Amino acid sequence: MEKFLLLFEKENLADNSPQQMQNHLREWLAWMKFLKDHYIYIFGDPIESAGRLISGKNKVISNNTLVKENINGFMVIQAEGFQKAIEITKSCPVFHVDGKLEIRQIIS
Repeated sequence: MEKFLLLFEKENLADNSPQQMQNHLREWLAWMKFLKDHYIYIFGDPIESAGRLISGKNKVISNNTLVKENINGFMVIQAEGFQKAIEITKSCPVFHVDGKLEIRQIIS
């Protein structure tokens, strides 16, 4: 089994009703339960959208980030290859609100 990092773009739920937001949360919880029940999920958490970038020999600190998109969460999963990881992520609730996720293989 190989490990993969999933990066989730911040979802735009501003136009959703409280009921729609609650339903979306239920979809996320069900998807994560599926991943856990099938030993796919390793760990993950939401993250703050703001951060600090430390760069260069002088370790300059700025409010920039490495990615332009607003990443608000990550997850590490395991799968039997990149294609299988892609298939697993196709059922992610982020797509129900026209969101994005990025998959990167973890080199170990």
